[in-house]
Amino acid sequence: AREIIRRDLKIVWSFRGRVDQINDETLKIAKTSGCHQILFGVETGTDEGLRLIKKRITTEQAINGVRLTRKHGIETNTNWIIGFPFEKSKEDVMKTIDFAVKVSSDYAQFNILIPYYGTEIFKDGVEKGVLDKDFWINYVKTPVPKALIPVWNEYLSREELGALLKKCYQRFYFRPKQFLRNLTKTTNLRHLKSKIKGFAVLLGLGGYKMRKAADCKGERPPSPMCGVSMKQVAKGERCATVDNER
Repeated sequence: AREIIRRDLKIVWSFRGRVDQINDETLKIAKTSGCHQILFGVETGTDEGLRLIKKRITTEQAINGVRLTRKHGIETNTNWIIGFPFEKSKEDVMKTIDFAVKVSSDYAQFNILIPYYGTEIFKDGVEKGVLDKDFWINYVKTPVPKALIPVWNEYLSREELGALLKKCYQRFYFRPKQFLRNLTKTTNLRHLKSKIKGFAVLLGLGGYKMRKAADCKGERPPSPMCGVSMKQVAKGERCATVDNER
């Protein structure tokens, strides 16, 4: 950021950050250099959950980090994951949705956990018999289009997680305050069309459809405010190893 300022480069940029690694000085420099958005990976909505995934942040830091960033005129985007092993009921998942609303970033992206090979969650799942130990090895050897990517379904089924994922987006973006805040950020017709499509999906008017488990890849609906395209959504779920921004 300092080099951008020194060279007087007129660029607009964004980056992935940690809520515990920002302060007034760094945000002021970032804003001056053209930073328009910071994406924070919060992931889950309780301090116990953050401890279990070894995120090394607290819910208080998440709230303060987003507020501080917005104070400096920089947009905020947060990432959230549902379907962790410690979420044993729909009520547990709702805690993350409720906290995401409380944090109230400008944008939010929600995803279903994918236990990737080699992660602690994957190893635990194999030991408990929740996950197939050979899935990823076989998948790498023989990739199958529309393969049924594993999720942690010990307590909540794939269909239940899919329904909760859609509810996350609806709850976050359908609040009047959030709707008006983001509508004012629409800068052109293409951006407006993207948002309209996103809202149509969340209203069940197209794009996002719950399919039978045999055909479901676990896609997430596009955020109606962050400009995620339907084509991007069709590529599948985000990597959820919970180790980004380290």
